[in-house]
Amino acid sequence: MIGDLEQILQKKKKLQEVDSLKISKAEWAAFETALKGNAYGIRGLRAGLLWLECISGDDDRSVESSEITIEHVLPRAVGTEDFWLDRFSEQLWKEHSNRLGNLLLVSGRSNTKMARKPFKEKMKYVEQKGGSSWIWTQDALQREDWTMEDIEEREQAMLSRFKKRLNITED
Repeated sequence: MIGDLEQILQKKKKLQEVDSLKISKAEWAAFETALKGNAYGIRGLRAGLLWLECISGDDDRSVESSEITIEHVLPRAVGTEDFWLDRFSEQLWKEHSNRLGNLLLVSGRSNTKMARKPFKEKMKYVEQKGGSSWIWTQDALQREDWTMEDIEEREQAMLSRFKKRLNITED
């Protein structure tokens, strides 16, 4: 599956071509585990997030993938910011910053500007720039705060969308 996602980034495949992808339950289980643990470490993740946008109702989008980056809402590395430390212990921070539910698609410039800011400041920045046309970034904009529950809830919704499109059923 990762190879297919990377071919999208290399413009050898279109996003819609991933729809024909066949994936076993064992392959899905391994992929899901990676998404829940260190999604950011998956090669081709950006393409996976773009495909998630496509299957979430944005199938007509033309994407120039080089302009898109992945923003960590909870910053990637543990820091000293009170806002984040009040919500996440150092251990939780390490365990959850790279999870699928914590990641957004944004432009490279926005990613740099958002950096380690508190959640409300990040969302305010996106809104000041005219909002986001990315479905899952819009989902984050609707939230009042950013907590473990938000990451887990959002991640479950994202995984459900992947499973539905890939026809993965629970036994």
